[in-house]
Amino acid sequence: MNITPKDCISQFRIVKEAGPLASAPEVGKHLSLSAIRGMFHARLGNEAVENVSLVAMNHRSQFMGYAHMAVGTAGTVTMPVREIVRVAVMMNASQIVLAHNHPDEIGEAVPSDADFNLTFALMEALASMSIQLVDHYVISLTDCESIMRSERLRQRMEALRAQFYAKYVTAAVRGVKDTTMLHGTLLALGGIPPQTGKDLRAILYALAQGRDE
Repeated sequence: MNITPKDCISQFRIVKEAGPLASAPEVGKHLSLSAIRGMFHARLGNEAVENVSLVAMNHRSQFMGYAHMAVGTAGTVTMPVREIVRVAVMMNASQIVLAHNHPDEIGEAVPSDADFNLTFALMEALASMSIQLVDHYVISLTDCESIMRSERLRQRMEALRAQFYAKYVTAAVRGVKDTTMLHGTLLALGGIPPQTGKDLRAILYALAQGRDE
């Protein structure tokens, strides 16, 4: 999914004072993930239909605002990926945490296949704007489950990070002057992947082979 700065002009309503969130934090206050989970659970845990909300933060994990993104039915909600990216850009966020609730689940919150696919698509779209998706929580009446920490998503994220790292190094080796966007995307995906020396040697070898041809 390609999102350009031009796409990010929107009149979406933003609630910077955190609206209905219990114990709304002050703008600029540092937020731990534990505190964010608590806020989301207080706001979404008892909802009778599915809702989507986000918390925006700067690079220091300081609270910048809260936005309620969508309301669905008891069993489904449409995740507005493009609108989420627009709102994050409008709030000048460096990172966001997303959450939606499953009102039909009393115990453990279980992410669906659609939840995993949406999270990956959103992570990629946000990274293209140098914004990190810190986590996406699924909220039930008594539970809060992290999608980003699941092994299933971690493997896909590592593959994407390696892909952008390869693009970044290739651009640098070829003398591309402006790699700012690639660098921002890489940072938003978690930075340089492990075993970078091995990756770099493979890329340099591939480039050399290409020149020989």
